Amino acid sequence: MLSQPQKIFVVVVQALEAETLQGQIATKVISSAKALLQVTGQDPSALLAQMSLETQQVVRAFFS
Repeated sequence: MLSQPQKIFVVVVQALEAETLQGQIATKVISSAKALLQVTGQDPSALLAQMSLETQQVVRAFFS
């Protein structure tokens, strides 16, 4: 898991976009994804820049 934080971020983004993550579960998953990105020194901005503007807005709403 620690070796592929980008893949995990993308999967979380896909779940948010599909609205399969909501409420407390979404909060916990996002918190864990943020921690994973921090621990591994990854910046999600580069990955986010490759996504549609709509997706970026959804993700920023949750990850801000």
